Amino acid sequence: MKPHARWLRFSLMSLLCCWCRVSAAEGLAEREEIVRFGDDIIVTAADVLDEAVAIGGSVTVLSGGRVTQTVIAIGGDVILQSGAQIDGDVIVVGGELRKEEGARVSGKEMVMAGWLRDGVNTVHRWGPIGFLYRLYIAGVVLHLGTVLLLAASGILLILLMPESVQTIATTLQRDLLMSGVWGVGGLLLGILLLGLTAGSLLGLLFVPFLLFVFAFIGVLGASASTVFLGEKGSGGGNDSLLRRFLLGIVILGICGLIPVIGTMACGMLWLCGCGAVLMSYGRLTAVSQA
Repeated sequence: MKPHARWLRFSLMSLLCCWCRVSAAEGLAEREEIVRFGDDIIVTAADVLDEAVAIGGSVTVLSGGRVTQTVIAIGGDVILQSGAQIDGDVIVVGGELRKEEGARVSGKEMVMAGWLRDGVNTVHRWGPIGFLYRLYIAGVVLHLGTVLLLAASGILLILLMPESVQTIATTLQRDLLMSGVWGVGGLLLGILLLGLTAGSLLGLLFVPFLLFVFAFIGVLGASASTVFLGEKGSGGGNDSLLRRFLLGIVILGICGLIPVIGTMACGMLWLCGCGAVLMSYGRLTAVSQA
């Protein structure tokens, strides 16, 4: 063989070896971190991954498989066979961790929102229509129970402080939109105060008092907004306060039977009622002093 032909053959073989090494390195680098959406990940005994993240799928680490950092499954399970090795953490959201004896996890094992997987399985078992129907029935039962509780507490308030309930209902009648603005502002302020004081020494004394104030304003606002609703339903007649309240209870109960829209309307009316309580604070103080 001529020297130049031998040299050419040696050069081609060297280039081929380099290409194989680079390809192998690129293949290894591509498998260092795997993130998949809507699909499962299987880590075999020949795989050593940095991270394995499955969103809408499960992660299975076979015997001999290794992940050097984190394994995450959102909406799926993490399955670790005997001999699997995880050097970091295992995080499961909306699924379960199935770990065989002999599998090793060096970091933390965190399973969160397991109820989410149960909910998905329930939807699959009942079907979307059956699930929505049962959800609607549960919402109706909850709404009717709330209305009955409001009826009892509202009648008690009307008997104890009729002038205050009438004052708040009149505020709603005069300025419904501004009452809603006050209601949203008061809700945001209350959430802010709870967030600032919760967990502190001041919060131990202040939070229970704040929750009591919220509850009282909520019940008083709901009662007054029910009277307001009864006034609209009666056409502005001269019915007694209690009769208007009972008529409003009936209308409120019927509105809650309408899916989504009825619930939203009831919630907005309650928020306006709470805002009317805040707007009427000065007049309520004068009424109580009188």
